[in-house]
Amino acid sequence: LKLMKDNSIVSEDFLEYVWEHDQVAFFVDFMQRTMLLSPWKDDKYLVPSLLNSMFSGQGSLRGFKCIFDFSSSFLPIGVFQRLICLCVASAYIDNKEYSREPTLYANFAEIEFKPGLVFRLLEEKELERISLFVDNNNPKSAAKAYSMVMSMLRKLNYDAFGAGLRWDVLLQTSSGDLVRYAEAKDEKIFPWFENDIQENLVGAQNVDLGSFLDSL
Repeated sequence: LKLMKDNSIVSEDFLEYVWEHDQVAFFVDFMQRTMLLSPWKDDKYLVPSLLNSMFSGQGSLRGFKCIFDFSSSFLPIGVFQRLICLCVASAYIDNKEYSREPTLYANFAEIEFKPGLVFRLLEEKELERISLFVDNNNPKSAAKAYSMVMSMLRKLNYDAFGAGLRWDVLLQTSSGDLVRYAEAKDEKIFPWFENDIQENLVGAQNVDLGSFLDSL
């Protein structure tokens, strides 16, 4: 119980207690497929919706920045939590044992997917947006980080929100300006277009979650 309250981590024993040993495997599979729960180490699970602590170090975040802006409509509750689920599940598939344990808050995540690919996600609910930060010292990872997050947003949009989410993408230039995706693509803005990131987006519609994660 303390692990759940402090870290939003639950064990299989705890789930069996809560669900009284009834169809635990079914419920775990269902919650994984609906992106409400993701594998954690030592046969435990992360439930991001239980995260309570808020990250307050926004001003300290540095790196190449990409904004997924939902302000033309709104950013529903559950989008950021599901995005964390997909990120952690993808990192788990790659590592099995996390080389560096994710840093998680209700509105922030720092996750290492593999050596050299670390990025940070920040939800700014009052601005209806999610920001992605990629380390300045590894510009080649920016395009990969963008394609992963964009693919994940498309996946959770199709699977959990009936394809009803709408967002714009803003990419930060080397001078610090934010430009829309189409303009950045036309001008091959560094570092987002070191490779053709549009070609790297993973299919999200009518794809089971396991295959989707394997393709990232």
